Amino acid sequence: MKKLLTLILICFISTSFAQEIVLSYNGNPITDYDTIHVNVDDINGINTYFIDIENTSSETLNLMVSRDDISLVEGANTEFCVPGYCFTQNTSLFSFELAAGAILSHATNGENAFHVNYRPNGNYGTSLLFFSLYDETNSIISTHFYIEINAPQQIENFNSQSNTLSAYPNPASGNVTINVNLSENSQSPTFLIFRNLIGAEIYSQEINPQEHEFKVLLNDIPSGVYFYTIEQNGRKLATKKLVVK
Repeated sequence: MKKLLTLILICFISTSFAQEIVLSYNGNPITDYDTIHVNVDDINGINTYFIDIENTSSETLNLMVSRDDISLVEGANTEFCVPGYCFTQNTSLFSFELAAGAILSHATNGENAFHVNYRPNGNYGTSLLFFSLYDETNSIISTHFYIEINAPQQIENFNSQSNTLSAYPNPASGNVTINVNLSENSQSPTFLIFRNLIGAEIYSQEINPQEHEFKVLLNDIPSGVYFYTIEQNGRKLATKKLVVK
C-alpha cells in the first residue's frame, strides 16, 4: 500500500511539473507529445514556425531545448532559436530565463521568441522533428512535442529519372568528377553548387550542361558531408550527397 501511494505521488508530481511549461502554436495549445503539422511556403528559402511558451509556475525557469531529427529530408537542414541565439546543434548550449507567469511569444517578443527554422534547399518531402523543453536545474519540469514539416511535390521533380546527377569517386579527396545529364534544353545560366549541412554555399561554378562531366578540385573544401546541386534561375534541378575525406 505504501509503495502504491508513493507511485501515485510521483505520477502526480510529474504531471504537475509537465504542466508548468505550456506551449501553443497559432493560438492552439500543444499538449505533451503532441504533433504540430505545418507546410513549407518557400522551397528554396527559410521557413519559420513560432511556438509560444508560457511559464505557469511560481518560479523563474531556466529552459534548455533539445532536438532530435526523427526523419530529415535529404538536403534539408534545420535550427531552433531562443532569445538572442540560434542553434544548429541538437541541444542548446545554454539556458534562457522565463520568469514566473511570463509568456514568450512572437506577438510580444518578435524574432526573439522561440522558433524553428527549416530550409528545404529545394528538396521536397516530409521531415519529422522531436523537441524537448526542460528546466536546467530540474529536468522533471519539461514538455515535449513533434513538428511535422511537409514540402509537397509540385510540378518540378528535382531528382527525377530525366535529370541525373552523380559524383565519382564518392567519398572523394583531392578532386571529384561530377556527371550531369539534364532532360531540359534551357539556355538559362546553369550552376554547379556545393552546400554544407546547414545550407551555406561553399562552392559555385557556372557550367555548360551539354558537356555532362566536370572536375572539381577539393583542396579548399574541408572534410565533411555536402550536397551538390545543379541550378537554373534559382531552381534546383537535381541534388545529391557528397562525402569529402
